[in-house]
Amino acid sequence: MTKRLALVALWLAAGAATAQQAEPAAAVAEAPGYALDPTHTFVHWEVVHMGTSTIRGRFDRSVGNVQFDAKAQRIDVGISIDTGSVNSGVKVLDTLLRGDSMLASGANPQAYFT
Repeated sequence: MTKRLALVALWLAAGAATAQQAEPAAAVAEAPGYALDPTHTFVHWEVVHMGTSTIRGRFDRSVGNVQFDAKAQRIDVGISIDTGSVNSGVKVLDTLLRGDSMLASGANPQAYFT
């Protein structure tokens, strides 16, 4: 991600998503892992533009996983986002966002968050 794009809000629609359990670990007793359902999970963003309006959008393609350990009271979430899938609903803005002055999707095709 570049300096110019401030992601004000980043959240997963995982509450509405149906998480699919990942492959079980062999003989090791680990916390269960879940793969986020890519057809129901989206990363949303919003940016306040010059203090007058809020621009909202989402990334249409992402993959991720969640590991939850109730005993240790720990949750780990990792998500990889296809930066070229940015979608503001405005084609001209999407082209600008994918360009070198913003996300530089050609050079940075993936963004990863944990």
